[in-house]
Amino acid sequence: MRKLWLVLFSAIIMFPSLAHAEENETLVRIVNASSNNESVDIYIDHKPAVEGALFKNATDYMTLKEGAHTIEVYRSGEKETPLIVGDVETEGNQAYTVIAFEKEKKMSLKLLNDETSAPKGKANVRVLNLAPVSNDLEASIKNGKKLFDNLAFNDVSSYEEIKAESKLHIKDNDKKVTSLSQTLQSGSAYTVLAVNSRNQVETILLQDNAILSPSLVPKTGMGGMSSSHTLSYAALVILGGCVFFLRRRHQ
Repeated sequence: MRKLWLVLFSAIIMFPSLAHAEENETLVRIVNASSNNESVDIYIDHKPAVEGALFKNATDYMTLKEGAHTIEVYRSGEKETPLIVGDVETEGNQAYTVIAFEKEKKMSLKLLNDETSAPKGKANVRVLNLAPVSNDLEASIKNGKKLFDNLAFNDVSSYEEIKAESKLHIKDNDKKVTSLSQTLQSGSAYTVLAVNSRNQVETILLQDNAILSPSLVPKTGMGGMSSSHTLSYAALVILGGCVFFLRRRHQ
């Protein structure tokens, strides 16, 4: 009986420390927003994370340790001369989007810190202008308010809270309107990338709270849950098993 209480006590002590370890992890996804029609391979900390990413492709969120990480982008199948190498700094318990895009005919990287929720009945949405042909952008809701205007190339708006199920319209200085076909769901957060395709503005819609689904949190290039998640679940199983056994012994 004494041994069982020792096991139970150890599990109770172990579980909070494991939960705390998860706070030292961060979630990162990568988007290929370069419209040069080349597929790319992307490495994180010199390890392959994405292979053959086409224009407008986005990964699921990947679990990394907090801190600095090196991002390398290569033409698919090549590992000699990178298109871009950059470092990003992340904090624990946060979500980020790394975007590879063209700036002055060279590959660049941009890091965004992502929101992951919105109030019930609302959606949070922001827009990043990565379309050089667009000049400044304006965003508004169909039959509703203007969210912002004069969004220059490489600028990102703040998140705006709007009514769920709203339709978003993006307009450039030439009054050309790009409308999102998707509706914005209640309680969700979104990033809209305005990109250049065939000298026209197109959009990439990213759902920023997709991290709430465990199936969308693979390890870098590997898949599956992180080890800290697995250990935490193991601690819970130990706790449950000990409590059940002790209760049976006292019945």
